[in-house]
Amino acid sequence: MAWVSLFSGGKDSSWALYRAQERGLPVERLVTVHPDGDSYMYHVPATELAGLAAESVGIPLVDVRPDDFGAEETTDAGTQGDAELEPLEAALEDLDARLDRGITGITVGAVESEFQNSRVQGMADRLEVDVFAPLWQRNPRELGEAMLAAGFEITIIRVAAGGLDESWLGRTLGLASSRRS
Repeated sequence: MAWVSLFSGGKDSSWALYRAQERGLPVERLVTVHPDGDSYMYHVPATELAGLAAESVGIPLVDVRPDDFGAEETTDAGTQGDAELEPLEAALEDLDARLDRGITGITVGAVESEFQNSRVQGMADRLEVDVFAPLWQRNPRELGEAMLAAGFEITIIRVAAGGLDESWLGRTLGLASSRRS
């Protein structure tokens, strides 16, 4: 019963991994996709640091570095999102064959993106594995407070969400700052 955690090293995928371990799911691999440029599917900034995070939690990391990311110029988000998923799915199929017991499930840190959630669920269906998405449709503020209460240190390295501007870059959040409006 091996589980794989989709892991960018960001707060959401780290929290999903943490919650999976709390639940007793046997996460045997972390999988990080390193997209070139912007991505509809993946966390982009600082994925090169995922290896350090994986080392610190003692779980082997599988890097997915698709050569053809962004090769297809398209303005259609759906087409690009599907194309971005193909290298991940191929890596998971390979990992399923290499692990003694195969893959039983994957953890994912999606919070609000139906775009990401539906594609990951479709991929999981094709691979015949379960999905553990403990953040899905949860209140972002409550998630942040729970992460901080658990001892997570959250530093803002990119702003791409509504409500945050560039003045947030480099800030490290604490419980007091998460309770401000």
